[in-house]
Amino acid sequence: MILMIHELIEYYSKFDPGISVEHYEFAVRRGNKFVRHLGFKSLEELRRYLSRPPIPEDVYRSTYICLSPSSQDMDEKMIKMTELFFEIDLEFDYLNDRILDDMKFELWKLVDCLRYEFGVSESDLKINFSGHRGFHVIVRDKDFINLDQDQRAEIVEYMTNPDCRYIKESFVVFRGRLSRISRLIGHSIEKFSVIKIDPKSSIDIHRLKRLEESIHPCGLKASVISIDEIDEFSPFIQEYSWIDGTCLFDSKIDDVIGGYRIHRGLNRLPIIIANYLSNRGLGEIKKIEK
Repeated sequence: MILMIHELIEYYSKFDPGISVEHYEFAVRRGNKFVRHLGFKSLEELRRYLSRPPIPEDVYRSTYICLSPSSQDMDEKMIKMTELFFEIDLEFDYLNDRILDDMKFELWKLVDCLRYEFGVSESDLKINFSGHRGFHVIVRDKDFINLDQDQRAEIVEYMTNPDCRYIKESFVVFRGRLSRISRLIGHSIEKFSVIKIDPKSSIDIHRLKRLEESIHPCGLKASVISIDEIDEFSPFIQEYSWIDGTCLFDSKIDDVIGGYRIHRGLNRLPIIIANYLSNRGLGEIKKIEK
């Protein structure tokens, strides 16, 4: 992992994931060591932990809220609420502008399905870039909190199965909740595009997700974004970058990333793009020009 260690320390000493950290379990990976069941009493305590070398390559948090995050036994954590979590995770060799557009297409399908098929308001949707391969969406609507695994599986089936044309009357969330869908319970409904979500992420009630605003091993930030920001979002532009400056980069590829036309050989690029490509083995930073 080719990351700017000094910049990482400085970043984590000030970062804010935008959650009440004392109610979530955390986990980190440092090298081959994965540690979970971590609890922190304050944001400042979390900052101190993450900014202390060796800096963790991965930082995760639970999708459930509990009273005792550091308990080793799940029953002793006293879980009070489990968020409904969706993960869009595409397969590719490296991220470029074309693939980012494909990710956004899937994200819009998910967001529109939640808003217009399930009646979830925009204020109850929290979106963040996963840090590399897609997006994470958390649903905080009160009718979707604490769904059991079977209910979550039914939502996943509705979103991912092209032959899914019926909504079961037994599914409590749909009753009296979705005027449009409720009228169609037990009847054929129009097939819509399959959404490329990871089923296990949504069904698992003890799921961990990458911590919002943390840095992925590839060098990109898991930025929180609003629905209004989706179309313009790029992890490679200044607004969502955690590293400033430019550099000379010897590229092995020809592509368009972050709006920059990159050619094989020397290019002058923002460090955030060059650092990412270096981490993917697609070139080498020759000179930093801060």
